[in-house]
Amino acid sequence: MTPRPLTTDEHKTRADEALKMVRDRIDPISAPVTLDEAIARAVKYNLDHRLALMDQAIANRQLDVSRWDLLPKLVVDGGLAGRSNELASSSYSVLTGKQSLEPSISSDRRSGTADLQLSWSVLDFGVSYYQARQNGDRALATAEKRRSAVNAIVQQVRAAYWQAVAAERIGSRIDPVLADARAALVDAREVERQRLKPPLEALRYEKSTIEVIRQLENLQADLALAKTQLAALMGLPPGQTYQLALPENPTALPELKTPVAELERTALINRPELREQAYNRRIATDEVHKAFLKLFPNLTISGGLDYDSNSFLVNQRWAEGGLRMSWGLLNLLSGDDFMGLAETQRDQTEVRNLALSMAVLTQVNVAWQQLGRARTQYLEATELDGIEGRIYDQVLVQQQNNTESKVERVRAAGARIVAELSKARAYADMQNALASLYVSVGIDPLPQAVPDYSLKTLITTVSAVNHQIDAGMFGAAESADAPPPVLDDPGKGLTTSP
Repeated sequence: MTPRPLTTDEHKTRADEALKMVRDRIDPISAPVTLDEAIARAVKYNLDHRLALMDQAIANRQLDVSRWDLLPKLVVDGGLAGRSNELASSSYSVLTGKQSLEPSISSDRRSGTADLQLSWSVLDFGVSYYQARQNGDRALATAEKRRSAVNAIVQQVRAAYWQAVAAERIGSRIDPVLADARAALVDAREVERQRLKPPLEALRYEKSTIEVIRQLENLQADLALAKTQLAALMGLPPGQTYQLALPENPTALPELKTPVAELERTALINRPELREQAYNRRIATDEVHKAFLKLFPNLTISGGLDYDSNSFLVNQRWAEGGLRMSWGLLNLLSGDDFMGLAETQRDQTEVRNLALSMAVLTQVNVAWQQLGRARTQYLEATELDGIEGRIYDQVLVQQQNNTESKVERVRAAGARIVAELSKARAYADMQNALASLYVSVGIDPLPQAVPDYSLKTLITTVSAVNHQIDAGMFGAAESADAPPPVLDDPGKGLTTSP
């Protein structure tokens, strides 16, 4: 068979379908985007999260399939047979060597058979039982991977959102200052050309103005990427425009009253990586049990109902049953090796769990210190912003009194914008540090049970959780006892909601 490549028209159709799916799969943005909505959109539409949902759904399906292995085997068999002549046979005497019977038949030339056989292997049942338990633990471990993916996505959204807020709040103020700076550069060059000031002083003015222009242009370039990065995290199509709901001068400093020791314990209970490792440890333990079971003989219980249409049979219908024992003797020789491998894998999970626990404790302490440092930097940036604002006011007064140059005013205006942006970025860094602490502790941005995955429900749910977290209402008890969220259908709630 010759392979048939796709035609250009088929590729165009595929591209059109992909573009339509990208545009139509999301809810339209009808209002400025808040932080809660940004997180909700990322949870619903981010492709990394959707892949995690699909992995979890596959693990759940594998668990469903493995449960069928616990049942006995039930087989229905039937057939028809025929031949061109009679199945005749005769016999000879062992003593005399002479034919003792005339050729005779005991079966029809055409006949049909049917049977229903039920068999149950005790050893296979035991192995399938532990295999089903392992698949159940794998499904739970996959749910923890999904939690980890959601936490990482939300952390990125928090950081990108506050960077985008800084861009939208300050970006519009850069253009007027940049225009003044370029005009001041033209004036400075004219001053140098006409030698209205000493050459060295004129060159210094030009240098200062160019540095302001370059700094402002770099800021514009950085700010232009902030909303693009946030849009990508929310799963928006490339190039789609949207507005952010700007908080009114956010200055609230995060206050965590929970001691570090309690945060460490909460992290050891809640972190999805540690929970996943705990399930892997149970999987490794069941692997030891499976290897041990294979050392025993296998007992098979069977029974069935049979039918044969052969008219020579006295009983054409009958039932049968039996017991059969088998023992793979080579399993006794290889059993030590398999047991040793399984036990080594179990010990490896113990060591990996210890190493991961130490890493989690380190992450909690590092995140705590980073949050403290981010608070300090924000306070310093706030103070510097106030100073730059007062300097700019003084420069304006002096320029009105003709005691200060236009270049100095432009430089002061540029420094003021840079200070404001530094303050906004310091606040964003502080929020990012707070999000990192949440991730290190294992706090979920979603509750364990979500009614549905419509965008409206997700926004409401995320808002409630954020208010609880901001109020410091989080701990180990509720998260530890609640089961991880499980979705049977990876596409459920992921289509456009009405």
